[in-house]
Amino acid sequence: QIDKLNEIDFIWSVRKHQWEQRFIEVKEFIETNGHSCIPSTLEYKSLQAWCGTQRKFWKMKQANATVACALTDEREERLESINFDWQT
Repeated sequence: QIDKLNEIDFIWSVRKHQWEQRFIEVKEFIETNGHSCIPSTLEYKSLQAWCGTQRKFWKMKQANATVACALTDEREERLESINFDWQT
């Protein structure tokens, strides 16, 4: 049964799927616009919020926060690979 679900691209983790979708969106935005400073327009409202959350998690990691952080090393590396600006 698991194989059949995998064949139809069943989403096992909604949070991982949502992160992947936003990553693709920000990657496409950067490819089109040359930067990751998402405008505060209705069209980009949720993407801008997501980017802000990634930056907040990154700052927490930089400060060696002891709380659990959703920005894994792998996710950080993937964002860096598309020239995501952590300071915007």
